Amino acid sequence: MTSVNQAAQEAVPPADIIFSVKSPPSASCVVMVSRGILADEPPSLDPVQSFSQEAVDAGRVLYLQSRPEAWSDAFSLDVPSGLGAPLKGVHVELEVLPTAIPLEVQNFSVPMGGSLTLAPPLLRVTGPYFPSPPGLSLQVLEPPWHGALQKEDGPQARTLSAFSWREVEEQLIRYVHDGSETLTDSFVLMTDTSEMDRQSHPVAFTVTVLPVNDQPPVLTTNTDLQVRVFLAPSPMSASRKRPASPTSQHRAPPV
Repeated sequence: MTSVNQAAQEAVPPADIIFSVKSPPSASCVVMVSRGILADEPPSLDPVQSFSQEAVDAGRVLYLQSRPEAWSDAFSLDVPSGLGAPLKGVHVELEVLPTAIPLEVQNFSVPMGGSLTLAPPLLRVTGPYFPSPPGLSLQVLEPPWHGALQKEDGPQARTLSAFSWREVEEQLIRYVHDGSETLTDSFVLMTDTSEMDRQSHPVAFTVTVLPVNDQPPVLTTNTDLQVRVFLAPSPMSASRKRPASPTSQHRAPPV
C-alpha cells in the first residue's frame, strides 16, 4: 500500500505517523505482515486497525481481498497524530484487477448428430477490465471426444485448436456432435491475451446429447398365428331339427 498511503512532514519520523482505519473495506481487510519470533518461523498476516507510515514504506501493510467477485472497494482512514492537526476521513478507493481472466461457461445440450453455436451467454468474460480486447483468444486444451469445434466458413474435417473472441461474438464457432450413440461429451477451453499478459483458468464444457430415434419402423409378420372359428347354428337348421309337437302326432281323424 506504499503507493496508496503516503504521508510526510518535516521533522516527523515515519514511525510517528499513524493511520487509523475508520471505515474498513467491504470486500477485504487491511493486514500487516508480522515477522516470527524465530528466524525460521514463517511470517503471518494479521488484521490491523492502525499502522504507521514506517510499516507502509516497508511494504508490511497489505490489502487482502476476500471476495473475488468484487471489482472495486473503498475504506477511510484517520491520521490522529504525527502531523499536527489530525486528518479525518481520508478516503481510499481501490480498483481490483484480477490475476486471471474471469471466463465463465454454461453447459448445454444438443440432439444426437446436431450442432450448437458457441456464443454468449454460453461463454462470457465477466468484469469491467476485459470487455473485448482485440488480442483475446481461446485455446482448446482438450477437444471434444465425440464431436468437433468448427468454424462456420472453415474446413469441416477437423476440430479447431484455437479461435478468437471476435469469432465468438460474431457467432462463427459451433460445436458439432458426430452422431455416435453417446449421451455426453466434454471439452476444455482457456482464454489468454497478449496485450495484458493475463489468462484464464481452464474451464470445462459438459455437453448433454439428446437421443434421436432415427430407425425406420419395422413390420413383423407373425407366422405362428392360429385362429379358431366357432360356427353358431343357423335358425333354419334349428327349425329342421325341431321335433313335432305331441298334439299334431295324436290328432283324431274327422268324423
